[in-house]
Amino acid sequence: YVQSYFQIKSVEWKDQGFYSVAWIFSRHLREIWKSKLSLIELPKVPQITQNGGQPISSEIPSFHLNSTLNLKCETSGGIPEPTLNWWLYDSSRNEKVFLRKDSGSVSTLKYGPLMRHHHNNRMICEAQNNEQVAPEAEIQIQMISMKMSVCSCPNRITIHVIQLF
Repeated sequence: YVQSYFQIKSVEWKDQGFYSVAWIFSRHLREIWKSKLSLIELPKVPQITQNGGQPISSEIPSFHLNSTLNLKCETSGGIPEPTLNWWLYDSSRNEKVFLRKDSGSVSTLKYGPLMRHHHNNRMICEAQNNEQVAPEAEIQIQMISMKMSVCSCPNRITIHVIQLF
């Protein structure tokens, strides 16, 4: 068994294409290996903002029960051009659920209404242009929920509003 390899140092865009490598042992052609070299340039790490372009707080953003997320994901660069994939990471089930895919460098997502079970879940936007690695951004959903209690006391009604979570 003879181990061999083919290596290109300092790869440039012009190096893309098809290559044939022949192994010759004792003046006899033993094998021809053909391969295609394709190069990629990763897209920039995406940014998630509110759909109107307003940044989302760097602190953990808080969302109200029954509200709808209106998010925008944006990236730049990448050869070939990336697709933007939206995922919901469900922390209670420890699973990643695919939501949608858009071609290009901008994608919007409308998701809701938010319920109690969305608390601590994450929305992930992934900029993918290859099968190996994809830069991603995420936000964590922290729910703000209101609980009301009503006290009927003689001659007055008192309402207490308490934040949960």
